[in-house]
Amino acid sequence: MDKKKQALPGPGGRAIIVPKPVESFTQVEREFIVQEYLSTGISKGKIWKRYTGKEDHGRLLDWMRKLGYSSVIQKADKLELAAHTMKQIEGLTNQQGSRETNRPNSG
Repeated sequence: MDKKKQALPGPGGRAIIVPKPVESFTQVEREFIVQEYLSTGISKGKIWKRYTGKEDHGRLLDWMRKLGYSSVIQKADKLELAAHTMKQIEGLTNQQGSRETNRPNSG
């Protein structure tokens, strides 16, 4: 059986991606996957799982470095860090807001 990824017709005319082993991706396929990650805003982990069926352990970043996306990696990491920080701030703000609404009136 061929271990290469195949796109099969799926619901609504969208292709269903059948994962394949990491080692069998061509350079063109790797470039396509990196471009999809950069253009869609989908997380590295989700993109990696979509194409390989496995968890990402830095392989997508490795591909990006080897394909010359070093400056984009730094920007992407900063954006992910900023998004994570914003989620933490929102969580703290929501917790603080719920405490204030639960305070008894001192009047």
